[in-house]
Amino acid sequence: MMKQILFFATPNDIQPIISALETTNKIVFARVGSYDIKDPPLISGAEIPNPGVATNETASGSDSYLVVPAGSRLNLHPYTSEDSDTFGRKMWSVYSGSNDESVEMTLAGIWEDGTLLPGSVRSMHNNEFAKKIMRDFQASLKKAKFEKVQSWWLSTEAVQMLRAGKRLSTTAVHRRQNMTYDRSILAELR
Repeated sequence: MMKQILFFATPNDIQPIISALETTNKIVFARVGSYDIKDPPLISGAEIPNPGVATNETASGSDSYLVVPAGSRLNLHPYTSEDSDTFGRKMWSVYSGSNDESVEMTLAGIWEDGTLLPGSVRSMHNNEFAKKIMRDFQASLKKAKFEKVQSWWLSTEAVQMLRAGKRLSTTAVHRRQNMTYDRSILAELR
């Protein structure tokens, strides 16, 4: 069973959370997805490009990172590409299912139209590493004064955006989406 933490956070609010996670754990990050090299780069949290800025108009389409113990070697899934750009080429996939000691983190954040898309931290594994990362992430949210509303953790700036009439949504595709849900979250903040 996959455990997850859902949150809305701006760049200013998520960067300290990533730093806190690195301070309490010896971890590195690898972008989830396909690579044409056998050893994709493992990076620090400071090297994640623009955390809190969405890379897609949907939360689920935004870049995700695998959080793994520092010094570990990724288990990659090899395959032959069928995509038009890389057809027939040998590729390797970074995926949580192939890495027992891993947690997947999607940062999402502000999309170009001003919509704030949610991030998530989730794991399909129930081992000590995954449990510790999930506990430490949630503890960092609490320490940073994120507010728990329904199933979401909202950062200080996310709450300010919501109160200012900005959208908090899983997608920026439907710009005129019914704002009933946003109003229900706002009502619980009062």
